[in-house]
Amino acid sequence: MKYFLFLILLCQVFVGFSQQNDLPNTSECKFVVTDSESGEPLFKAHILIKDKDNNLLTDFTGIASIKLSKGVYEILVSYVGYEKYSATIDTHQQSEFALALKPSVFTTEEVTILAEAENAHIQGIEAGSKQLSIKDIQDLPFLLGEVDPLKSIQYLPGVQSSGEGNSGIYVRGGTLDQNLILMDDVPVYNPSHLFGFFSIFNGNTVEKFNILKGGIPAQFGGRLSSILEVNSKHADKNKSHVKGNFGVLSAAATLEVPVINKKSSLLVSARRTYVDLILKGLSNSIEELKKQPNYYFYDLNVNYDHLITKKDRLTFNLYKGTDDFLYQGVNDFENSIRWQNQLGSIKWQHVFNPDLISDFTVYATDYQLDLGAVITNYELKLSSGIRDYGAKFTLSSTNIKKHNITIGADYIWHRFTPNNIVLGTKDDAIDLGQPEKLYALEAATFVNDEFELNEKILVNVGLRLSGFMHRGPFTRYLANETGQTVDTLFYKSGANIQTYSGLEPRASFRYKLNDASSIKGSFDRTFQYIHLAPVSSVSLPTDIWVPSSEKIRPQIGTQYSIGYFKNFEQNAWEASAVLYYKFMQNQVEYRNGVLFGYSSGNNFDDNFTFGKGKSIGLEMYVEKKTGRFTGWLSYTLSKTTRKFSELNQGKIFPAKYDRLHDLSFVGNYKLNERWKFSSVFVYATGNRLTLPTGRYLIDGNVINDYGSKNNFLMPAYHRLDFSATLKGKSSNAYQSFWVFSVYNVYNRRNPYYIYFDVDGDVNEYNLTISAKKVSLFPVLPSVAYRFEF
Repeated sequence: MKYFLFLILLCQVFVGFSQQNDLPNTSECKFVVTDSESGEPLFKAHILIKDKDNNLLTDFTGIASIKLSKGVYEILVSYVGYEKYSATIDTHQQSEFALALKPSVFTTEEVTILAEAENAHIQGIEAGSKQLSIKDIQDLPFLLGEVDPLKSIQYLPGVQSSGEGNSGIYVRGGTLDQNLILMDDVPVYNPSHLFGFFSIFNGNTVEKFNILKGGIPAQFGGRLSSILEVNSKHADKNKSHVKGNFGVLSAAATLEVPVINKKSSLLVSARRTYVDLILKGLSNSIEELKKQPNYYFYDLNVNYDHLITKKDRLTFNLYKGTDDFLYQGVNDFENSIRWQNQLGSIKWQHVFNPDLISDFTVYATDYQLDLGAVITNYELKLSSGIRDYGAKFTLSSTNIKKHNITIGADYIWHRFTPNNIVLGTKDDAIDLGQPEKLYALEAATFVNDEFELNEKILVNVGLRLSGFMHRGPFTRYLANETGQTVDTLFYKSGANIQTYSGLEPRASFRYKLNDASSIKGSFDRTFQYIHLAPVSSVSLPTDIWVPSSEKIRPQIGTQYSIGYFKNFEQNAWEASAVLYYKFMQNQVEYRNGVLFGYSSGNNFDDNFTFGKGKSIGLEMYVEKKTGRFTGWLSYTLSKTTRKFSELNQGKIFPAKYDRLHDLSFVGNYKLNERWKFSSVFVYATGNRLTLPTGRYLIDGNVINDYGSKNNFLMPAYHRLDFSATLKGKSSNAYQSFWVFSVYNVYNRRNPYYIYFDVDGDVNEYNLTISAKKVSLFPVLPSVAYRFEF
């Protein structure tokens, strides 16, 4: 309680600081930043007043204000996905300035950029962040033409994919569960469709996305490796729009409608696969197709945005997505998997004054998995999931005495369903007891301050105090040395079982060497209280989330990074090189011999073992931002190791996601006003896995002898993709595009997994064992059609 009282006191201090008295010969100058086409205000647009070296951020009405002495100033306005806007203003003549930004397009001529123009690459403090808009990636080649923001993140330095076609990411040596993925400030626990080959993010609804790998502000927490923010677009409040696309796999349609002119708008978007509908139609006439797997997924996004007053904005977001897989084989065999995400949030934003904005969000998120198998008359059903109810409050200043300060608090109520098993016949199920549910509370308060020490040094410091409580009802089974249960402890509903807390200091700096180069560094300490129990090295719906407990301690991460950032040719080129070191405590793995987390022990946390992790790496990045040809090249050199006392005889071993080399090239070329070409090339050291180093024949049985953990390195992964975008004939009311793409142009057979084939007769002592690799995707051409009116 004392931390929330401290928060209230800080709020009062903020309001007092923000009510500054006017200085002599000064006036209040107001800037209004909007989209030049729709008139929509742009939230958090950057405004640089160069002579004053002031950086402003607009509020949700597109307004930013500052007190300026009478005079002439040069300003630069920037916003992701829009062309930069520069102008000269004279505060003797007026005090309000309307600034309309144009959506960015690829120009056929080199554009001139002011050599002195502010650029976040150099001026900003973030050494481990990158922000992209959907316009930056929508023409890139993707698997089967599905535009996927999460896949594009994999092309950035320090971010590795978890496998062929998979949308899971490993960031700076972290695991899948160490990435906090936020859709409109709501946590997403499994962002995958089609077993991870696509993500749940619909390109028609996403406006921009941002990844933070280091120098993470104190208002974010709960994960060790990264924060991925995905922001949905708001519908146009002035006129209606319809957009959609048709591809090889799915179709999507989006409707934007003004509800109250210039005050509120509604966006509704739906996406669905239709392969199942085609197969169903064909199976009526082709007998062989009746036993084929049946699969589909769908998405529904709803966004309602309402300006209550000039100082109050209310936003409602809803997402629902489902994957449904069914296979009916011979001999009455049936296998089904169904998983779904449901998210909902309401956000209220209030402007106290031009320098002070508050955000209050309440939300719910729910992820559920249901897996079933039927053989003849025997049936197995397994379900798991996690549900959260949360709230978050932030109070942010944008320009209080050159300090950008954010304070706030967040709260999450967790409910976990780690396993729920039904076993038996369809008519007579075995009683395995009530499904286990686990409950926990997670809360934090935070303060973050970004300020200038002088013209060259910018500093960001923050402190986050987080806490976690595992709560009842819960039954703890006590076992003896032989594993037999000898006693039980029962905790009633709401009882405190285990409490953890920790201080998470954050600090980062930027030292500007000159107008074209800077050095940036950061330190992060983070706590993670919930954990993913993965079945494999890729993101699957069978992965299980569990809370910290008496046996499972919170993960703790400590990270240091330092980098050099440089711009060339009047900011037309960006380059950077960043070194990082990360140390991770209380890492979680399954014990040897555990299958799916259900094979030993009566408690949900009996199956885990704990250890440490370490990752060190060098990230290099070069981007060309202007001209006919644009794109980027990223390269990561890294080493990630783990050490568990109960695994690998207590010796250090490489992590399964350890990759020495990871390289990505993304290129875009605009031939003319109608044709644009894009290409992606990726190369990465192969994944690691544990394979037998020898086999013995004992009493007619083949016995495997395993060496050290993750002792085998799979072949290197590399792939070239290509796409061509043709802009159709358009008018003011209608635009259309054809996107032709080829995935895996030179048909590289990248291994997805490896198995062993045995040939011969064991009785004749004549066995030949050979390793075989299975590849998923050959060369895959696709075509998609996009339209908007």
